[in-house]
Amino acid sequence: MRCKALLLVLGLAIAAGIGLYATHQSHYLLTEHEKAYHVSLQQSSDGLNALDQAGQNAVAIALDAGLFQKIGFALVGQKVIFSHPSLPGEVLTATVERMSFTPQLGRLVGNVGLRVASDQRFFSLGLSVESALYFSGISQVLPSSPDQPTTFSANFKLLPMSIEPEIAFGFLNIVGRGFVSDIIAGNVVNALSDKLNLAAPYQPRITYTLNKNGEFEQQFGDDNNFKLKYRIHHPIVSIERWVHVIAPVFSNRGVLLAATLSANEATPFAAQGLENVTDASQIRYLQQTLAARIGDAEQYFSGGQMTISIGTGALATLSSDIADALRKLALNLTSTEISGRLFDSLGPTRS
Repeated sequence: MRCKALLLVLGLAIAAGIGLYATHQSHYLLTEHEKAYHVSLQQSSDGLNALDQAGQNAVAIALDAGLFQKIGFALVGQKVIFSHPSLPGEVLTATVERMSFTPQLGRLVGNVGLRVASDQRFFSLGLSVESALYFSGISQVLPSSPDQPTTFSANFKLLPMSIEPEIAFGFLNIVGRGFVSDIIAGNVVNALSDKLNLAAPYQPRITYTLNKNGEFEQQFGDDNNFKLKYRIHHPIVSIERWVHVIAPVFSNRGVLLAATLSANEATPFAAQGLENVTDASQIRYLQQTLAARIGDAEQYFSGGQMTISIGTGALATLSSDIADALRKLALNLTSTEISGRLFDSLGPTRS
C-alpha cells in the first residue's frame, strides 16, 4: 500500500509539473512591440522629409544591412553585468550568444540570443529576443592617436518586441519559467537592451587642402646639366565642410542616414526620446506613406557596406568655394640656386 501511495504521489507531482509547464507561455509579446515599430516608422518619415527638404543639397550615408550583420557578429560574446530594481539583491550577467538582423520596410528587425545568469540562482536562462532597431543619436569616437581624423558613430539601440525562453523540459524548466516571469514583469530585458549599443563609425569632415610650400629642383638642357632650385610660398588653402546627420530611413536595403553639408562644425547629439504610441491607425498611415516614398532613399544604396553620396547642389557649392579660394591665391616663387650650363654647344659657327 505504501508503495502504491508513493507512486500515486509521485505521479501527481509529475502531472502537476507538466500542468505548470503547460500553463506558462512559450512566447511573450511585449506591450511595447507597437511602440518599437512606430519609433522606426516615425524616424524614417523624418529622414525622408529631411531628404525632400534638402533636395539637390542632400547628403546621404547608406548603411547596408550587411554592415549591421557584421556589427552584430562583433557583439557576440559580450557580457553585461548589471542589477535591476525588480530583482533586488541579485546581480545579473547577460551574455550575447548570437545577433542577426533582417531589414524590412520601416524597420530593421534583430534576433538576439541571450544567456542570463543570476548570482542568486543556480542555473542560467536562454532567451531569444526579437527586437526593432532605432536610431539613438551621434557620438564622437575618441581618437587612438593625435593625427587620427575626426570620427563620429551613428548609434542604434534595440527595443525588444517579443521574448521566447530557451529552457529544457523538466524541473529546471518549471523553475526557469519563474525566472522568465520575473524578467518579463520587471522589464529586465528592456534595461539590458539599452546597454547594448550598435555603432556605425564614419568621418563627418570633408577637407580640401592645397599646400605646395617648399623647395623644389628642376633640371634642363643637355644631359640635364642645368639645375634650377626655387622656393614656393603661398597661404595654405583649406576648405572644410561637415556632414550633419538629421534622421534615419529604415528600408529593405538597410538604414539610410539623411544629412546635409555645412561649413559649421558638426556636433554629437542624442535623438529625441521615444514616444509611447499604440495607435494602430497612425502606424498604418506611416506604413503606407513610407511604402510610397521609400524609393527616394533606396537609390543611394550601392551594394557596399557604407556609401556616402553628396547631392549635385552640395557638390557644386563645394566646388565653387574651392575655385573662389584658388582664384584669390597668390604664389611667391623665388630662385635659390642656378648652376650648370643650359647647352654644351651652340652648334657650328659661320665664317
